Amino acid sequence: MFLFSAPNLIGPEDSMWRIAGFHFPLIALMAPTNGHPRGFSGSQVVSIFSVLSRRSQICAYLLSLPVSFNVSLWDFAQAWRTPYEERMSTAVPIARVPILPFGMVNAFLIHGDQGTVLVDTGLPGSTKKIKRVLRKAGRSLRDIKLIVVTHAHVDHAGSAAELRDITGVPILAHEDDAKYYRQEATMTFCTTDGFSKLFLKANLIQQPYRAFSPDLLLRGEETFDLSPFGIPGQVRPTSGHTAGSVAVELATGEAVVGDLVASGILIGGIAHKSRAKQPPFEDDSHRVGRELLRLVDAGVQTFHMGHGGPLGAREVARHAQGLLERRA
Repeated sequence: MFLFSAPNLIGPEDSMWRIAGFHFPLIALMAPTNGHPRGFSGSQVVSIFSVLSRRSQICAYLLSLPVSFNVSLWDFAQAWRTPYEERMSTAVPIARVPILPFGMVNAFLIHGDQGTVLVDTGLPGSTKKIKRVLRKAGRSLRDIKLIVVTHAHVDHAGSAAELRDITGVPILAHEDDAKYYRQEATMTFCTTDGFSKLFLKANLIQQPYRAFSPDLLLRGEETFDLSPFGIPGQVRPTSGHTAGSVAVELATGEAVVGDLVASGILIGGIAHKSRAKQPPFEDDSHRVGRELLRLVDAGVQTFHMGHGGPLGAREVARHAQGLLERRA
């Protein structure tokens, strides 16, 4: 066995482990599987959950890291080699905010002539990561004019209240998830695979965040025009992942879709990011399939998502058709 300190593996800029004051050990069993190192078994991951999930909320969330299910260090290395920005081309500047490394959790900044729109806010405590990406574009938190939260899961809405306090700008979301933003009800989670069932049992996705009431609520099929910010596009409902999910659809043939689709492995990202998959949780797969095909039919060519990505229209259409056939 070899013992790795997580920051040594992922680099200092994304060392989320240091937030919690310790280095999370990645212990990889190096006996080769198909020529590559092998990872933990599922039972070993459950043991790690029980030992470390008490450390802190942020570190508990990080326990979804793929040190399990035969995900090897080779997969990590491959994921590190090709930055997200090298795999995308955009007419409207869209900057990914790496909330967690390897594309596991993403937020996005869409830069317009009249301001920046932040799409999703990441886990609680993600403000510094957003500021870092803004600085790279020569902007600051003062340039954010609108916060769009695609749905009420903690990895998308976790820093919304804090960012509204700092920026003073409105939060836009959909009415059907409003009771969850306000912490007035407990969300239900429909798992999509074996890993998501383990993840749910670890009680990580249910971690609370600071409650807030969105300032702007879409109702039914209402849309919101982004042209006042110099961004040719709109926010529109895309229910399916949750009842109140929304996406940003741009006239340039791009969309930021939250968790309407994912790519990669486990929670998403890490490796095999060119292949679409379901996110760990999905309320209505048939509805998701229809929404994805609608976006493809509307001319969306590039899909940016909260876990993994980006994906092209052909791969998304293949995945969407599979969801529809599964329920047929």
